[in-house]
Amino acid sequence: DARAKQLVGVNEEDHLILAHQSYKSGKYSQALEHGNAVYEKNPRRTDNLLLLGAIYFQLRDYDLCIAKNEEALAIDPQFAECYGNMANAWKEKGDIDLAIRFYLTAIQLRPNFCDAWSNLASAYTRKGRLNEAAQCCKQALLLNPRLVDAHSNLGNLMKAQGLVQEAYACYLEAIRIDPHFAIAWSNLAGLFMEVGDLNKAMQYYKEAVKLKPSFADAHLNQGNVYKRLWECSRRQFLVISVLCRHAPTTPWLTVILPLSTMSNASLIWQFIVTIRLYYVILGLWKHTITWAMHLKMLGE
Repeated sequence: DARAKQLVGVNEEDHLILAHQSYKSGKYSQALEHGNAVYEKNPRRTDNLLLLGAIYFQLRDYDLCIAKNEEALAIDPQFAECYGNMANAWKEKGDIDLAIRFYLTAIQLRPNFCDAWSNLASAYTRKGRLNEAAQCCKQALLLNPRLVDAHSNLGNLMKAQGLVQEAYACYLEAIRIDPHFAIAWSNLAGLFMEVGDLNKAMQYYKEAVKLKPSFADAHLNQGNVYKRLWECSRRQFLVISVLCRHAPTTPWLTVILPLSTMSNASLIWQFIVTIRLYYVILGLWKHTITWAMHLKMLGE
């Protein structure tokens, strides 16, 4: 086809440059085409094998990611980045212990490998080894203070220990360094979801999805926020349905249900309650005792 004909006349170095460019711009299928073209010309080129492994990782083909890195290591057993890539793949496949082993190997081969330190922190976190994870994050940030992954991972550690303000600061720092880092936006959303601010959680999950449309976890968590917002709206709907039958005053209602947290349906019900108040004001005394009983019931 036309695409294949275009690739025929491109030399090995240009293919590799185009593969890197496509990878950085998120065009993984195109990156794979160029990487495979290099592989056909020179299957022992380890930098291309490393890139192919990274491409397959982004395409969620973790077995091929591991296979390409193993090919590179068969040629160059000291290639630390390959161990780091394999560790990432094994972590996604759920074998955290093996991932940790490969991260440690990568760090042993290259002690200043800041990405490996940061990813090792993530693996330790998943094993519940929070102190070791924090040490790894701090080591990564000593090596590279602008490493957004490490800031975000450190934020996750702070959140796991209940240190909300510290976690918030870590996520904000990651976003300050790289406003397009979708993972930090998603983690920030998760923090607000935990503290119950669903509106901000939704706002930040939307930002994460906007920055990375293929971000499956952000899509899933966004759905969870929608569910919780619906449940809140449903509870408010039921409360206002009760209040509507007993003529509450608007000031009381806004104390119970702040406007900032009310859904459109709730606002409509508040309007109905307010209008009804004027129609029944002459008979309000009849409802005083009943209203007090319902307030007590709602308080319980």
